Amino acid sequence: MRDQLDPDEDDAGDQERRPSHRAGSDNREGGGVHPQHENDAADEPHDQTHRDHPSSFLENLGIFDIEAQYRLRPFAGHDVLVGAGYRYARDRVVNSAAQAFVPPDRSLSWSNAFVQDEIALPRDLELTIGAKVETNVFTGAEFLPNVRLGWRASSNDFVWGAVSRAVRAPSRIDRELDVPGNPPFALVGNDTFVSEIATAYELGYRTQPLPALSWSITLFHERYDRLRSIEPRVGGAVFANAIEGHTTGVETWATWRFSPIWKVSAGLTTMRERLAVEPGAVDAGGLAALGNDPSTWWSLRSFVDITPQHDFDVTIRHVGALANPAVPGYTAVDARLAWRPAPRWEIALVLTNLFPVRHAEWGPQAARVEFERGASVRVQWTL
Repeated sequence: MRDQLDPDEDDAGDQERRPSHRAGSDNREGGGVHPQHENDAADEPHDQTHRDHPSSFLENLGIFDIEAQYRLRPFAGHDVLVGAGYRYARDRVVNSAAQAFVPPDRSLSWSNAFVQDEIALPRDLELTIGAKVETNVFTGAEFLPNVRLGWRASSNDFVWGAVSRAVRAPSRIDRELDVPGNPPFALVGNDTFVSEIATAYELGYRTQPLPALSWSITLFHERYDRLRSIEPRVGGAVFANAIEGHTTGVETWATWRFSPIWKVSAGLTTMRERLAVEPGAVDAGGLAALGNDPSTWWSLRSFVDITPQHDFDVTIRHVGALANPAVPGYTAVDARLAWRPAPRWEIALVLTNLFPVRHAEWGPQAARVEFERGASVRVQWTL
């Protein structure tokens, strides 16, 4: 059976399009491997995606993803977590007159290694120090440190603050996209686009006022550097890194256990953002695209332990509307059925976007991207 309460749940949405501790990089463009740092485990999912964007491009993308984590306590008061991950992708694209990826077929790989130490200090203080190194085929190694200090005010109340660094590594869109598919180009691929950077500052409070109820609230401020811009050049514009800015917001979560086998959790995030072109730089449209983010998103989740070996989870998630280009908000339903045939093994069937059948997430009306129902099988082995 799973943990009674999950007060650390804080991933209420996946729609943010910049490097963030909160939502991660945009994996639709080719993100990295991001271990969740929760269990000692080895995970080996495989994902196969087919996309057909009429009059734009046809894509077949296969991804193999493996990650492992190991927890140890080498000294009194130290809880150390170490791990590593590797992702390999084979991307095959059929280009069109509207746009082209050069080369059309590409092998991509990402890897990471991390260490995290949770240190028990006097006066009910807890210090967490961590670092991760990620590598990608475009920019090489990226260093991601983080530090968090918490105070356990009582057996039910916890206050904490954190500072962390995140990146969004370049994707094929950033480096290898030509628009249109043949010269003369309005946008041309380049090898100078580098990783976007975010530095996050957080202040949070978590409490468990009742045995079956826990809730948390987090205030966050994230500063962004080297965000994607569009720089005019002779021969066609290129993606550059000339936008900076910040977001400020609040996130809250609550979990209620209705019975020994059923719990429900809900989360809400709302934020404001301010972005600007760096002094002395020229931008021809990147700022408008980056500023087109939802201000609010929420999710509602149900977790049922059918038996000690079987779990059934349902998630309802909502993402707010985008302004320019205008894209309606959407509400989607996902489901997960898991089976543990042995103490160290879990096999899960994951269904995404069950309802509605499809929905748009971004893009102008003429070339809007829509996501349809998806299914995957995930195998996890716990060390």
